[in-house]
Amino acid sequence: MSTSESRYEKAQALMKKFPRLPSLGSIATQLLSAMGARRVTSTALAHIIERDVALAANVQKVANSPYYGQSRTIASVDRAVVLLGIDVIRNIALASSLARVFRGGRLTPDFHIGKLWRHSLAVATLTDALAKKHAPAHREHAFTVGLLHDVGFLVELSLWPLEFVALVRRLETDPMGAPDLLKLECDLFGASHDDFGRVLLEQWLLPPDFCRAAEGHHRLGAGNGDDTLASLVLLADHLSAGVGAPLILDARSDAAKSAALAILGADWQSLEPMATDLQTQIDALSANLVD
Repeated sequence: MSTSESRYEKAQALMKKFPRLPSLGSIATQLLSAMGARRVTSTALAHIIERDVALAANVQKVANSPYYGQSRTIASVDRAVVLLGIDVIRNIALASSLARVFRGGRLTPDFHIGKLWRHSLAVATLTDALAKKHAPAHREHAFTVGLLHDVGFLVELSLWPLEFVALVRRLETDPMGAPDLLKLECDLFGASHDDFGRVLLEQWLLPPDFCRAAEGHHRLGAGNGDDTLASLVLLADHLSAGVGAPLILDARSDAAKSAALAILGADWQSLEPMATDLQTQIDALSANLVD
C-alpha cells in the first residue's frame, strides 16, 4: 500500500477538483472556536447556541431527557448549561450541529447514513470516557475528535456516490471475511477515508491534533506526532459494536489495538464493561439529536 504522505497528497489533489464538499456550518465553527479559547463561559456558549433555533431546541431536549432525570422542565439554554456543565453542553451542541453534516438517506437495503451518525456519536462518547480515565490531558477535545473521526466517508460519498454504494454492498456480501477496507478504498478512490478526513478537517481549519487523530485512527503513527488522541479513537472504534453502534465500514486491526492499549497503558478487559455502562447515554444522544 502507498505511504501515508502519498495518500494524503492524492487526497488533497482529488478534493481540490471538487469545490462542493461537506461544510461544517457557521454555528459549529463558532462552537469549535469558543472551545479553543482558554476560558469559555456558560453564557458565551448559550449565546452561540441560541442563534440557531433548532440547535437550542435540541440542547433543551437532551437536558430534559430521562437520562438526566430532572424533576422540573429545563426551559432555557442558560439553565441547561448551568445544570449540565460546559463540557456536556458543548458536546451536545456540537453534535447537534454536526448532525446536519451527516445528512443522507438509505444507500442499500441494510445501510442508512444514520448508522454512520450513530456510530460517530458512540465513538465520541466512548472516546471521551476513555480520555477521562486514561488520558485526562486530552479530554477537552476527545468527544469532538471521536465525533469527527469518520468524516472522510462523507467525502467519498459526496465525490463518488455510486462507487461508495458499491463499496458498502461489497462489504455487506461477506461481512465476516471482508477484504481490507483501507486497501479497497485506495483502489477505488486513490486514498482512504482517514486520508480524506485529515484533508477535510484541515479545510475546516481545525487544530492539527484533530487532523492527526482522524488520519491515524486505524494506522497509528500516520501523523508523525503524538498518537494519544488517535489511540483513544481507535479503541473507541473497537468498543462501538458492544454498545449497538457497529459499522460495516470498518478497518479493525488487532495489532493496532494492542499498540493503542500500550500507548494508553490500558487493559482491554477493563474497557468492555465501561463501554456497556455508557449504552444509556449513547441511546439518549441518538434519540434526541434530530436535525
